[in-house]
Amino acid sequence: MSSPLFAPLKNRSYRMLWTGDLFSGFGNWLDLTALMVLIVYHWHLGANETAILMLTLGIPMVFLGPVLSVYVDRLPLRALMLFCTGIRVLLITGFIFAPNFYLLLPLVFLRSAIGTLFFPARQAMIRHIVPLEQIPGAISLGQMTMSLTMIAAPAIGGALVSVIGPKSLFGLEAALMALSLIFIWQLPTVHRDKPNQQAAQAGEAGEAPVKRTFWGDFKEGFAHVLSARTLTVGLTLITIGMFLVFLYDGLLAIWAKEQGLVESGYGTLMSVIGFGSVAGALLAGQFPQWRKSPLTLMALVGLLAGGLNMLIGLGGMEVVHFPLLVWALIFLLFGLFGAAATVPFGFILQTETPQELIGRVSSVSNSMQSAATLLAPTIGATFANLYGTGSVFFGSGALMLFLALLTLLFMGQIRGKRQPQHFAEKTLSQ
Repeated sequence: MSSPLFAPLKNRSYRMLWTGDLFSGFGNWLDLTALMVLIVYHWHLGANETAILMLTLGIPMVFLGPVLSVYVDRLPLRALMLFCTGIRVLLITGFIFAPNFYLLLPLVFLRSAIGTLFFPARQAMIRHIVPLEQIPGAISLGQMTMSLTMIAAPAIGGALVSVIGPKSLFGLEAALMALSLIFIWQLPTVHRDKPNQQAAQAGEAGEAPVKRTFWGDFKEGFAHVLSARTLTVGLTLITIGMFLVFLYDGLLAIWAKEQGLVESGYGTLMSVIGFGSVAGALLAGQFPQWRKSPLTLMALVGLLAGGLNMLIGLGGMEVVHFPLLVWALIFLLFGLFGAAATVPFGFILQTETPQELIGRVSSVSNSMQSAATLLAPTIGATFANLYGTGSVFFGSGALMLFLALLTLLFMGQIRGKRQPQHFAEKTLSQ
């Protein structure tokens, strides 16, 4: 427990948050497995309905998140997280009684919409309860939790669903989410001034009081992202990176088949990507020296991941041929580099943003990344049909490598106009 990675777990408040995440994260991944099995195997619906389901899950994150996040920066965080989790328990319970696809969709939409309030609130809570020097470890632990649940939950859910059925799996998810309520309940109450109180305080300090409005607060999150250059570049890199990953993510099974790999080989590649993600988060949290220049780490792993992507593309174009063991190592490293880019971006978001803006800024970030993941699969499939699967991997890798090189070349200019936030400067000087 003395390592930088596990230091945040000594903090009781963070330990409660992390344990709650473990239960709710596991439940979330069970949810997706159960929904897919229910729609495809029990209701005998096809590709159109599964595409509609994914859109229903993604659209609230893109469009509602930035709007609802204004309330995240106004309302008591603990109460808001309890409310969101309680409502999600009720909505997931509603999945059990949904008689058909069209009555299930509104429940899925509402559950996703509530998530757009919960996740920025979680980010804001981290900023309040974790000392700045422990933020790299806290972000790494969160990434590890997500990666581990992403590996374990679908495997366990896939085994359970054939025995107990998808609707019973929803019941298990609701129970896990209810368990997370117990730990969220033990988080501290974070008191924050309301906008009108802040305006009054500004007037008492001799400053001209500014009337705060909903739309003014809404625009403030976007304005901050554009004003903090390190944050702007980091968000641009992570969003384009997510777009490029989802450009080919749905094509991986086709790529594996073209390589002559059987189903178990494809499963091996998916597994090693997950384990690589866990390893990448662990390493980023254990060796946080990168925190003095997190953007540099993002660019460096972008270079390496881009090169690996191009190599995978060459395999798809039959230029290179490797056995499964070599491909597994390549995909393991790919998963590792992906997590190693996500952790420093989380650090940038936390340290380049004032506490009172965390909810709005993290929601802008989630919205942009969600939009990228919604658009990318269709575009990737179109290019694969036109130019072949290998070309999509190669092209996305080349673009990733180019953007990373560009970032490294202009790193001096990016640092030269850095938002002088006192909380970021304090962290980086420690």
